[in-house]
Amino acid sequence: MNHSLYTALHPNMIVEARKTILGAELNTIEILKRIKQYKEIRKQELAEKRKLRTKLKKLAKLVQQLTRQLPELAEEKKEENRKKKRKTKESSKNEQARPRTCRDKGKARRAKQ
Repeated sequence: MNHSLYTALHPNMIVEARKTILGAELNTIEILKRIKQYKEIRKQELAEKRKLRTKLKKLAKLVQQLTRQLPELAEEKKEENRKKKRKTKESSKNEQARPRTCRDKGKARRAKQ
C-alpha cells in the first residue's frame, strides 16, 4: 500500500515563496551585470595602460636621441653629479670625523699637533 503524505500550502505562502525566488533571481542578474561592467572597465584600463606604455617607450627613445644630439650638456650634468657625490662623501666623512664630546675634542687637537 502506498502511503503518500500531502501537505497543503496556504496560497499566501506560495506567493511569498515565489516573491523570494524572484528576488533572488533579480539579485543574481544584478550581480552578473556588475561583473560584466567590471570586465569591460578592466579591458578599457588594460588598453589604456598599453597605450601609455607605448607612449613612454617613444618618449624614452626621443630622450635618448636628444641626449645623443646634445652630448656636451649630458657630459656637464654627469660632471655636476660627480661633484655633488664627492661633496656629500666629504661632508659625511667630516661629520664622522668630528669629535662628539669635550674629551674627544682634546684628543683630536692633540692628534693634529
